[in-house]
Amino acid sequence: MAVREGALSWDEVTAWRNALAVRLDAALADSPLPDEPDRARVEDWLASVRRRSLDAEAPM
Repeated sequence: MAVREGALSWDEVTAWRNALAVRLDAALADSPLPDEPDRARVEDWLASVRRRSLDAEAPM
């Protein structure tokens, strides 16, 4: 909207985008996150959440 309203030029948006990309690359280099998710662990967790949800809804 700011571009449309003239508050920012397209060059300012491009510069902002480029600065964000630099920050993102730096953050990625220092990230403690693994390159790939542990899919088995996530699947186990999701199954346990679903089980607990079903157990909580079961009639007594």
